[in-house]
Amino acid sequence: MEGHPFRDAPPTTNKLPSTKIEAGTSRIRNFLAGGLFTLVWNSIVLWIFVSALSSGETFFAVFSGIFVLVGAGLIVYSGYLFLALFNPRIELHVSEDAPTLGGTLDLHWKIAGSASRIRALKIELLGTERATYRRGTDTTTDTHVFARIRIAHTDVPREIADGTGSVVIPAGAVPSFVADHNQIVWAIHIEGDIPWWPDLEDVFAIYVVPTKHRRAQQEVA
Repeated sequence: MEGHPFRDAPPTTNKLPSTKIEAGTSRIRNFLAGGLFTLVWNSIVLWIFVSALSSGETFFAVFSGIFVLVGAGLIVYSGYLFLALFNPRIELHVSEDAPTLGGTLDLHWKIAGSASRIRALKIELLGTERATYRRGTDTTTDTHVFARIRIAHTDVPREIADGTGSVVIPAGAVPSFVADHNQIVWAIHIEGDIPWWPDLEDVFAIYVVPTKHRRAQQEVA
């Protein structure tokens, strides 16, 4: 595996980070949303398919069969989301709830559950730009990752279960920003490789602010 979280990025203090942040995605919400969409899709498609067969419209029945296959795929995906409900959970603590550009953010993660199921753990800080605009009558959102910084990548069991790391946020990057059509989003992405099971995937949003010098300039302006 590449690197070692303790050698590559030791915490800047001896005290473990104490500010707990929550994952921005809910496994239960994802499962319920996926399951509801699957139920509605298959109910409509199967009704159309059976009606076409009953009326002897062979061509339409064959055509609607394509959507039946899509429904089968949605059932498989819903099963995937259901299994993911039983993945270990990550408790993540950071040194600051609003780190600055150019500053160092310390992290402490701990696996709640069976950490031994995770074969490898990867933690990254991602900066993402999202732009929403209209194309005719359609609304489109483009996403661009402008920063990807590795925090940890380990396959050592004790470091997977309970570890620390730190990351320096680029001083020349753009701070967090939310507007009607544009967003700058910073988040810590955690991925755990679990053999023969849905992988662990959690995203923890953080709010990055400008440096004190830049904030002072903005306030003067």
